[in-house]
Amino acid sequence: MAVITTDKPPLYLLQSELVNLTDAWTTVYEVPEYAVTSPVPEQPNTVVKAVATATKLLTSNTSAQDITVSYRITRGLTVVTLTNQVLVPQNDAIELLFQKVSIESGDVFEGRVDTAGQTADLSFSYVLNTRETFSGDTRYAQQ
Repeated sequence: MAVITTDKPPLYLLQSELVNLTDAWTTVYEVPEYAVTSPVPEQPNTVVKAVATATKLLTSNTSAQDITVSYRITRGLTVVTLTNQVLVPQNDAIELLFQKVSIESGDVFEGRVDTAGQTADLSFSYVLNTRETFSGDTRYAQQ
């Protein structure tokens, strides 16, 4: 899992990933943890878990034929299928809108084109936030 060292964890950051999909499972996004630096050098960093709330998935068929695509979330040995073999017509695109699909630190969002030898372009949008209130540093306390 990726760990990002920063002086302030993310708070409602709208993000997107652009990925070319093939017929192999491709990592679209892995949700990181954040190591928040302490203002006191002798104190250890505070590890803060994050969550990405999926908002939109746009898949564009770049192949010369109809394709199907699949998406899943992997958490350790657990695999959850979000979509399985959704049809994307030739020279067309599909848009999936999400409500409250949360992907936690360490989770991996993956996609693939199920049709062998074909490709697609993907735009995945999400809001990145911390899972818990960050209280390890009074610099961020409300005044």
